[in-house]
Amino acid sequence: MSEVVAGSAPKWVRLAARLIPWLPAGRYRAIARLGRNPPPTFRMRMPPNLGSQWFLCDLRDSIAREVCFTGLYEPQETAVVRAVLKPGMTFVDVGANWGYFTLLAAHLVGHAGRVLSLEPDPRLFQTLSSNLAMNRLSQVRALQLAAADAPGLLSLAGFDESQGNFGLSRIVESKNPKSEARNPKQIQNTKSQISNQEVPDIGASDLGFVSDFGFRISDLAISSDRGASQDAIISRARGLAVIRLAESGRADQPSRSRLTKEALPLLDEAVKSFPEDVAALQARGYALWQQNRKEEAGASFQAGLKLAPENETTLIYAASLAAEMGQVDQAVGLWRRAVQVNPWNARSHFELARLFIIRKEWASAVDESREVLRLNPFHTEARKILIVCYQQIPDPQNARAEFRRLMELNPPNPQRLQEWFDGQGR
Repeated sequence: MSEVVAGSAPKWVRLAARLIPWLPAGRYRAIARLGRNPPPTFRMRMPPNLGSQWFLCDLRDSIAREVCFTGLYEPQETAVVRAVLKPGMTFVDVGANWGYFTLLAAHLVGHAGRVLSLEPDPRLFQTLSSNLAMNRLSQVRALQLAAADAPGLLSLAGFDESQGNFGLSRIVESKNPKSEARNPKQIQNTKSQISNQEVPDIGASDLGFVSDFGFRISDLAISSDRGASQDAIISRARGLAVIRLAESGRADQPSRSRLTKEALPLLDEAVKSFPEDVAALQARGYALWQQNRKEEAGASFQAGLKLAPENETTLIYAASLAAEMGQVDQAVGLWRRAVQVNPWNARSHFELARLFIIRKEWASAVDESREVLRLNPFHTEARKILIVCYQQIPDPQNARAEFRRLMELNPPNPQRLQEWFDGQGR
């Protein structure tokens, strides 16, 4: 690997990186402005809780800017990766970009683990290689490959550096393909020369499955998979891929029901083959929930939480299910755990506020509503909960003040809101 020479971060960048995470609002607007006149590429460190790895930071790229100034990218996925990966595990990063998740995974699995990082864009692959070289990560193997359902050559439409997001390269149809593609199954026991590096022999237990549905990065990490058959790994991955599609905003309720019914047998087999597989337990719980098998869903979520107590997504699912089943105290406990894992998730605070309303714990509901509004001042429903609490305490002066603030946001249907407020005071 050849290392790109870059200087240290400018002083103003280091200062901004300390200040921006403390902004109560407008962080991303501030970050975007700082990227308008970027300095030359420089070296920056990821925060200590993510491994303190060096990376080449080009502020023209929105992903690099976000990591530089906030300390992380895709907070929910990052939290899941941190909860799932353990020393000695194997991780596959498909579409690695400059290596954010690769660097994070390398830190978490340690030198006893393995990381396979795939990135077809030659510009990003050069940056990825430089990042690996800077950190001397011998447990990572980077390949300049695309992942597809069959081996061959594909055409890659590279990202436009002027657009501000270096992660937009995509496969396109062309009569003159130039990028090599591999089915992950065919990476096994092959050798090739790619960017002057020999591809190692890769066993079946190192393979993930690439799907058009779009995986969460953590879905490609399996604990204790040594000796598992390749069919079991691929079956697991298909089940996860179907669940990710069901979870997406593109699926309506009938589609979710059909998809989760299709995925459930695959996930049942997955948890038999990989009993400590948190991602499979979580996905199975979701599938059971959508099939209205709520008791079984709760048990699957709890099994996942026993293995990964700080897995935020599993906590959110388990808390939402408990609330739906009327188990208010259990739901409160789970949402509190979710808040401890990620105190910046406004939804967790909001759901806690709603549950405290049910328990008529007005002061606690006020605290949680205020936390929601600190994170998102435009959260109308949280402000309405705050108004209800002040009227119940009672504190009519603060209730009126919060209602004025609500109306200053120019909400839709102001007349209906006024009628609602007048009715609360009766």
